[in-house]
Amino acid sequence: MKRVGILTFHKSINYGAFMQCYSLSQRMQRDFPDCRIEVIDYVPLRTLAAHDVNLVSYLFGSHSKRLSLRMTAARVRSLLLSPGTLAEQKTLVKAFQADWPALPLSERAYYTDDYEAVLADLAERYDAVVVGSDCVWEFLVDRFPNVFFLGTDAIHAKFSYAASSDRMYLPHIPQDRQSYIRQALKPFRYLGIRDVSTEHFLGKLLPSAVLSHNCDPTLLLDLNALPSDLERVKKQLAEHGIDGTRPIIGIMGDDNIGALIRRIFGREYPVVAVYSNTKYADYFLNDLRPLEWARVFSLFSVTFTRYFHGTILSLKNGTPTVTLDPWKMEDAEHITKIKDLYNRLDLNEHYFLRKTSYSEEDVQAVSAAAPPFLAEPDREKIAAALEREAGSYESFREAFGAWVQEA
Repeated sequence: MKRVGILTFHKSINYGAFMQCYSLSQRMQRDFPDCRIEVIDYVPLRTLAAHDVNLVSYLFGSHSKRLSLRMTAARVRSLLLSPGTLAEQKTLVKAFQADWPALPLSERAYYTDDYEAVLADLAERYDAVVVGSDCVWEFLVDRFPNVFFLGTDAIHAKFSYAASSDRMYLPHIPQDRQSYIRQALKPFRYLGIRDVSTEHFLGKLLPSAVLSHNCDPTLLLDLNALPSDLERVKKQLAEHGIDGTRPIIGIMGDDNIGALIRRIFGREYPVVAVYSNTKYADYFLNDLRPLEWARVFSLFSVTFTRYFHGTILSLKNGTPTVTLDPWKMEDAEHITKIKDLYNRLDLNEHYFLRKTSYSEEDVQAVSAAAPPFLAEPDREKIAAALEREAGSYESFREAFGAWVQEA
């Protein structure tokens, strides 16, 4: 039996990171039963620091030196404005830890920044390594070189699935790093990428490479098969006076988006926040486990979010979604991952740019979209768009299946 390791972000305190890993591992286990598929339990020290929630680690320990002053200042401000922030973070970490056993984790854990030692061990343990999905080839924060480029010839078979370099721009990258990336990725048997920005980035680095678009693996998820239900969440909402028989607006964002919701809907509907709180929410679900989070959007009549995976999982639940993208397009080649997603789904009526402040014209534009979503959700159109995009998994299945059949 061939041993296959999936190398990605899986223990970040980030719902999307967990769910994309869970989704890909579940699908590969189903499609390749003759392989031993597991998630390589690799966690860089920067991420590991976020699991130990205390005042020192919260303020200083979970981000790079490059971002330390800005991040620390932001977190000091958040604690001053919301003294309960640290307790909420502890609750969130415990919720994630409760679902980590749902991942098929490797017996050996690698909690280190020594990427060369990790790669040497992976070469001995695995017949193939699949990198992805998520922004594994973005190194604005993570060290470079790092383990996600698989920079060694010792690993026998290398694949990537829906890998993304997201906000990496080739002119900003020194020549020695360009050379390293080029040499590291050349041996890959299959280069599966998630978005058009990564296509342009790698297309210039490796002009002769065959790049295949893959959907984010959360689009492959069978929500009905998840080992969780929402009875606990429904009870929690009811205890706080939120009537599940009336429309509920979900928010996965901040005060900026919360204020916009109130300008559009006033106090007509209850607003429930997930992942991050806002003073405009009636209730904050801060203890959702990842597998609960994946389904919580089914309780909402419409979702407002600034997050990529929040967008996907809300749409997967058949919930009309308004996404306010926090990143602007740089040019035609470098569009954001959220904009790229909506382009592929042909659902751009759901897409808006998040702004520091919203003019009356901005509010009217979002108002023209959101209330109709609430009144007449076009779930069939959403479902058809998601199914069409999910079909981009097939080229990976065929390429990986061909390798499995090799002697």
